[in-house]
Amino acid sequence: MNPYPSYKESGIEWIGEIPTGWSVKPLKYFTDVTLGKMLTPEDKGGYLLKPYLRSQNVQNERTDVSDVKEMWFSERELPLYRLKKGDLLVNEGGDVGRTSMWEEELEEVYIQNSINRVSVLVGMKRYYFYHFVLNHTIGYFDSVVNRVSIPHLTKEKLMNVSFLCQPLQEQQQIVDYLDHKTQQIDSLIEKTQQKIELLKEQRTSLINQVVTKGLNPDVEMKDSGVEWIGEIPSHWVVKRIKHIKSKEKFSLVDGPFGSDLKSEHFVDDGTVIVIESGFVTKGSFIQTREFKKISESHFEKVKRSQCRTGDIIISKIGEYYGMSSVLPELNCDSVISGNSCKLTVSKTINRDFVHQFLLLLRSKGVIQREVNQTGQPFISLVVINNLNILVPPRNEQEEIMNFITNKFQINENLLNKETQRLDLLKEYRQSLISNVV
Repeated sequence: MNPYPSYKESGIEWIGEIPTGWSVKPLKYFTDVTLGKMLTPEDKGGYLLKPYLRSQNVQNERTDVSDVKEMWFSERELPLYRLKKGDLLVNEGGDVGRTSMWEEELEEVYIQNSINRVSVLVGMKRYYFYHFVLNHTIGYFDSVVNRVSIPHLTKEKLMNVSFLCQPLQEQQQIVDYLDHKTQQIDSLIEKTQQKIELLKEQRTSLINQVVTKGLNPDVEMKDSGVEWIGEIPSHWVVKRIKHIKSKEKFSLVDGPFGSDLKSEHFVDDGTVIVIESGFVTKGSFIQTREFKKISESHFEKVKRSQCRTGDIIISKIGEYYGMSSVLPELNCDSVISGNSCKLTVSKTINRDFVHQFLLLLRSKGVIQREVNQTGQPFISLVVINNLNILVPPRNEQEEIMNFITNKFQINENLLNKETQRLDLLKEYRQSLISNVV
């Protein structure tokens, strides 16, 4: 959009200058704000069971109605809390200020008190929507809530936030421009995301193919005896993890339990680092935070859980159980945490081949099928010991890993390029809304 002929100070630091014909006023002059109803899980007599939205349903610029709960409303409450097309839904708690516009995704629905409904009385509804998206994105809504306790964007605070107002015609021009431009950007974002997913699928498919079928398409095949694998090269063998791990003591071991490794054992001047499961849940070793450390003396007490360069670290508990990574060179002693286990493979087998096969077992759901899902999911040493793994001759293991490494590098370069493109598109979208609004 073209710049205006003259500007003036808005009086608000984060906004700066605004066009001369614009003004800044509290939101209460243009809208009606309603906080949703407190959760009522039981019929209080003559109440009606109705669907309602909560903060989880209000996502960035969209309303997610895939999981809508029900609660009880009195007849008097129904018109007060029922949503109408064009109402703005603004999170009162959690990710405060996250906003969507109600587009009648459901025929009838109401709101719970984790949501503020903003009904526009004066002006273009979609202009307010873009303004709210901007306020949330730049952290303005976040700045007006009290961070000493649990943050709440109350009805009173929301009604008094500063709002840029201008003639209706200009609001319409802004909405038309942003609707057109954001639709173009969103289309590019969607295509880029699809390309990223396709690249990830290609990588997974590549691993599946070469670690179960090898590199020679003309090789003689045989039945593996493992249903999900099917046929394998006739000279390959199927073994269990317990048969390809190192013969040394504690080649498959979990981390210290309970009182053996607690927060009181972590010291700033420790010389031994603790390898936590969170470092390996992406399939490669990523240090997501500072290493916790223990003293040399305490290390002697938990030394059975020591891990060394080249060991495979496996997440044992939680959402990403069974995910793993090869431990890189860290130039100091290390020990796995209680939510991890480590596998040292025999020197007769390529540890990277074993690692890739473990990741394949996870992606194929093989590990999940072996785990008790009734409580907190975790993978036991017994399960790991008895996992089936394909073992080609050593020279083929090396050839397969060289092939994967080369293909991965190409795939990774393309992934990085598309990920950067995605980030730039999102930044451009945010900047566009900011500048135009």
